[in-house]
Amino acid sequence: MAGKPSVKRVEILRLAQAVLKENPGSTTRRLHYLLCSNEEAVKVGYKNTPTDYQALLRWCTEARKAGEIEYSLFHDPTRAVH
Repeated sequence: MAGKPSVKRVEILRLAQAVLKENPGSTTRRLHYLLCSNEEAVKVGYKNTPTDYQALLRWCTEARKAGEIEYSLFHDPTRAVH
């Protein structure tokens, strides 16, 4: 990721970590819907749109690769974790 992360990205990842700790084993799809109903996420502009869902997937992938979010907090039976 080039440049400074957006405020929306930083806040959504912060909220995603909190939501995942309360709901371990969630899929990214479930995380998306939990964030759509989260008042703080809505305040920073997170919406139930394909664009925000795709952004969440990208941000979570980047954060997991960077060690910012634990892989074990997600449930993804379709992919092996290496």
